[in-house]
Parts: sequence; structure tokens; C-alpha cells
Amino acid sequence: MAISHRAAQGRQSGQAAVEFALILPLLVLLLVGVVQVGAVLSAALTLQMAAAEGARVAITGATNAQITAQVDQVASDLPATGLTVTITPSGARQAGSNVTVSVSYQAPVLFGTLAGLWGSTIPVAESATMGME
Repeated sequence: MAISHRAAQGRQSGQAAVEFALILPLLVLLLVGVVQVGAVLSAALTLQMAAAEGARVAITGATNAQITAQVDQVASDLPATGLTVTITPSGARQAGSNVTVSVSYQAPVLFGTLAGLWGSTIPVAESATMGME
């Protein structure tokens, strides 16, 4: 019994639809992962700039409150509630010593699909060290 050309062509298009349905979840997961990694890298770059700016302000003799305010201003793209600023040493700083400003942030997972892999947040931290003037 011979299969007509039209019937064989219909089977091939059905096979392509099944293959697409099987690969589509993997493609969506890959796309979601790329977006999430991009968001975390963006947060890391923002924290790096904020820590460097905080250290720059710290070496001029600024108070901890002024340093934290500068870090918050530079990292204004991120929610201030999730931002933690640590200044070492926290007390009096002397010329010739180093000042380290560390900034950490809990980046939210953008898609619930990835929450099973990382949890609801991804920790991101950066620091900058400069010598006092």
C-alpha cells in the first residue's frame, strides 16, 4: 500500500510540531536564565561602583553616615532596604591607613522558575579599599 505524498508531508509537519513542543521549555528556561544572570551582573556592577565611590569619600575624612549616604546615592537603582554597607575601620581613621567599604545586596530572583535553584534571593557583594590621605 503506497502512502500518498500529502500524507507523508502531514506526518513530517506533525513531527516538527512535537519536536518544537519538546525543546520549547528548554529554550524558555535558557532565556530566563540569561535574563537573571544579566540582572545579577548589573547589580554587581552597581555595587562595585557604589563601594568605590564610598571608599573615595571615606579617604577624605568623611563620617560613616556620609559614606553610607554616598553609597546609597550611587546604588539608587537598587532598593535601599536590601543594601548593607560595612566600613572598616568603623571608628577613627588615620592618614596612611586603609579604608575598606563593603556593600552587599540580596538580589531578588526575577522568575519563580529559578527560585528552586537559588532560593528567593541571590547574594551579591563587592568591596573597595583605598588608602587614607
